[in-house]
Order: sequence, then structure tokens, then C-alpha cells
Amino acid sequence: MSQAVKWIFIGYFFVWFRIDIAIDWLPDPVGYFLIYLGASKLSTEYSVSPKASRFAAAGVILSLPSVFISYLPSGVLTGNYYILLLLVKLVVAFYLFSLLKVITAKFNQSEWTRRTELRSRYYVFIHLAALFIMTLTPNLLSNEVAWLTGTTSLALLVMDLSFLLLLNQIRNLKPMPTTDITV
Repeated sequence: MSQAVKWIFIGYFFVWFRIDIAIDWLPDPVGYFLIYLGASKLSTEYSVSPKASRFAAAGVILSLPSVFISYLPSGVLTGNYYILLLLVKLVVAFYLFSLLKVITAKFNQSEWTRRTELRSRYYVFIHLAALFIMTLTPNLLSNEVAWLTGTTSLALLVMDLSFLLLLNQIRNLKPMPTTDITV
């Protein structure tokens, strides 16, 4: 389990972080492929895992142009493509959160299950808000766009880092023994 969650962690890092010098040196398709491998490895134990791996496989295909996105002219097409990529990342993360909740529940880690549930709600809310704001930006004034984009980017950064930290912490969890109190 630890190795599979480590692959998911590294894959999500590739999807989240972008080093763009002519091309993306941490390409999203590689990240989605690592998420796919990690989720597939967990599919025998957890029923939620195949959904995460299917959407990660779709992410591999849909994110292929993102490697060379710096060569595309900016405009409506690239803006819509960024919205599509954020939506794919949100769906994959949603199923990964579901998988993490099942893992923590199986390990009898109720505190980590609660934390995972809370972070998933914040994550989904902030990403949906970012998607909504991205669709509104063409109709707003430039100073409003700058303020909203900066605020949204900061919130997305915090949530993505929070998700990476959660993945790392759950990777190191051990099952808690259950106590059977029968009288």
C-alpha cells in the first residue's frame, strides 16, 4: 500500500508542479500515469480505486498537449484547455480522496478519515470556485481579474500542498488494532 500511495504522491506532484523551460519538465501525462499505476495497484483491495485509475488514464491522454502548451498562442482555446485540465485534476483528486477515506477507515484511523473528509470538502469547494472564476474572467475588468486570479491561485496552492501532505501522511499510516469488547 505504501508504494502505491507513493506513486500517487509523486504523480500528483508532477500534475501540480510545472517547470516550464521551452517544455514542461514535469509533464502532466507522466504524473497521471503514476497516479494510474498507484490506483491500479490498490484496485484489488479497494473498490473505489478503479474509478481513480480510469480517470487518471483519461488524464494521461487529455494532458498530452500540456507538455507543449507554451508553444500554443494564448487565447480562448488555451484558456478553455486550462479549465479542462483543472476539471480533470479535480475529478481525479475527488476519487483519490474517496480512496484515501476508504484506506483510513480500513486501517481503523477515524481521526485520519475525518481529516481526509474535511480536506476533500475544502479541496472540491476551492477548485469548483476556481473553475467558476476562470469562466468569469473574460467579462471582468483587469484589476478585478488580477485580484480574483491571485486569490484563487493562492487558495489552489494551499489546497494542493495540503493534499500532497495528506498523501504523504497516509502513506506512512499503519493499521490500528481493533478492540473487541464482548460481554
